Amino acid sequence: MKKYLLLLLIPFLIQSGCINEPSIAKDGGLVVQLKIDDPGKMDETMAIIKKRIDSFHLLCEAIHKVNSTTIEVVLPGPQDQNRVAHMLVTTANLEFWETYENSEVYEYLQKAEGKVAASLMPDSTVGAVDTLSEVLSVDGEIKDSLEYVHQMEAEHPLFRYLMPAIYQGASGNYEFNKGPVVGYCHPSDTAMVTQLLNSEPAIKSFPANLKFCWTAEPWQTEPNQPLYMLIALKRSNRKGPCLNSDVIVKAESVINEYSGQPEISIAMNEAGAMMWQKMTGSNVGRSIAMVIDNAVYSYPTVNGEITGGVSVISGNFTVEETKNLAALLRTGSYPTGVVISSIDVVKGSGQNGR
Repeated sequence: MKKYLLLLLIPFLIQSGCINEPSIAKDGGLVVQLKIDDPGKMDETMAIIKKRIDSFHLLCEAIHKVNSTTIEVVLPGPQDQNRVAHMLVTTANLEFWETYENSEVYEYLQKAEGKVAASLMPDSTVGAVDTLSEVLSVDGEIKDSLEYVHQMEAEHPLFRYLMPAIYQGASGNYEFNKGPVVGYCHPSDTAMVTQLLNSEPAIKSFPANLKFCWTAEPWQTEPNQPLYMLIALKRSNRKGPCLNSDVIVKAESVINEYSGQPEISIAMNEAGAMMWQKMTGSNVGRSIAMVIDNAVYSYPTVNGEITGGVSVISGNFTVEETKNLAALLRTGSYPTGVVISSIDVVKGSGQNGR
């Protein structure tokens, strides 16, 4: 009976100050302002923010609307600023995409490169070579070499940055790697490749249902030489992914019993399970890409139809990363774009304010 009465009294004790509850004025913390794209999605976005804060077990003093597009979140006590920022702005939109095979896409990339090269050719190479020659005062032989280099760069504006996913077989002939990876790229060159692929001449070379997407993490071929992989996704009925995070009802961090690596186990609702069964059944022997916020986390090859709506997202994760990502997936994706407009570190009472 005494224990029951104490539980009833706790809220009143907190209000009266008999029990110390963390507050921004007393203990300091973070004040974060978020800007949303669609004012009509304000209430839904605020509800997801609250779910995320609860899922990450963070103390929250207030979540309130500042104006039609701004939300303020007040988090008292010591906070990991990077973790809070990641938790608040990650859209956490999980998508399941069908994919193209590398061998099906190479011809389109070649065609795109030719069109991009033709569009760039008129501006170019002789003037650049002359400028280099004048600056370096090179002789004729070196100038010929420079002209050749610039000619090759002009003729191959895409493949000078993107290494095709091909290899030389035992017969000496070049063969295509299996799967949806169509090329490899140094981190510093991904923006250039993306720009070229999205250029008007290139887009006209691709089927309407083809979409390119980079992997979330680079592949380490050699020490200190990371390469991002370009994945060829296939739009379903020219719209997009076959499934998205709307069908997720459960997500948790687990350890793979065979590899010992952390991964994320997900479960779908009944409608999602039926679509997942159909999707996997029609893609046996091909890859399905799992994409979160426009980055490919995994692209497993389907060995057979999967029933029950259960799947796993694997990748180069740490345990902490799988826990955080699972928490974000459980709370759902934002219905609109969300960015941080400001983060202020607030000091407790008796010290300088923010």
